[in-house]
Amino acid sequence: MKSLFRILGIMLLLVAVALTSAIITMQLVIHGAEVSVPDMRGKSIAEADSEAAHLGLRMQIANHFYSAAIAAGNIMDQTPAPGTRVRTGWPLRVTESLGAQKVTVPALTGMQDRIAMLEVHRAGLDLGSVAYLPWPQSVSGEVLAQSPGAHAKDVASPNVQLLVAAPADENSTAQNALVMPNLVGKIFTGAALTVTHAGLRLAPVKEVAVAIPPVGSVDSSAAPRPPVLTGSVLAQSPLAGYQVTPGTTVTLTVAK
Repeated sequence: MKSLFRILGIMLLLVAVALTSAIITMQLVIHGAEVSVPDMRGKSIAEADSEAAHLGLRMQIANHFYSAAIAAGNIMDQTPAPGTRVRTGWPLRVTESLGAQKVTVPALTGMQDRIAMLEVHRAGLDLGSVAYLPWPQSVSGEVLAQSPGAHAKDVASPNVQLLVAAPADENSTAQNALVMPNLVGKIFTGAALTVTHAGLRLAPVKEVAVAIPPVGSVDSSAAPRPPVLTGSVLAQSPLAGYQVTPGTTVTLTVAK
C-alpha cells in the first residue's frame, strides 16, 4: 500500500514538474517574440523599412501629409509609439512627409465633377471624398464647394474633397421634405388623420392622466385656463415646425 502511494506521489511530482516547465517555456517563447518599437520619426522610408524588417515588424505607410519642418520622404509620426513592446509581425503604421506644400489647389467650384476630378489629379493632388447633394438651383454634376478652397496655403493633406449637385430625383429627400404640423390641442382622431395623410407613421399613443383640480382650489385672481379635454393631444415628437420626411415616426401624448 505504501509503495502505491509512493508511486502516485512520484507521478504527481513529475506532472507538476512538466507543467512548470511548460509554463516557463511558453513565457520564454512569448517574451522572446516581443520587440520594442523603435523611434522612426525623422528617418527616411527606406531606412525605417529596413530597421522594421530586421526587428520582424511590418511597416505600412498609412498617410501622407505636408510638412515644412520634415523633409519629403521622411517619417512624421508612427503607431505604435516608440518604446511600445509588441509581438513580432506586428504592423507599424507611419505617416510620410510630403515636404512643404508646393502645389496650388485649383479652383473647382462651378466645374462639372468629372472635369474637376481630372484637374485634381493634374495638379498632383489626391481626390478625397465626393458627396452629392440635391440642389435644384445648379446643374446636375456641378461642383458646389471644395475643401481645401482654391489657392489655399499651408494645407495639411493633399486630399481634395468635393460637394457636387446631385441629379433631380422625384424620390429625393429634399423634394419630399415637409414641415411638421402643430398637433397639440387637437383631438387625437383628427391628429391621427393629419399624420397618416402626410405620409408619416404613428407610434403607439402615450396616454397621460390629467388631474382636475377640486372646486375652490383655483386662485380666483389668476386668469382661468381652458379645460384639458379627454383625448386631446398634450405633446408631440417631432415638434411642430421641424422638417420631416415621409415615413418619419410621430409620437403623440394624449390626455385620458
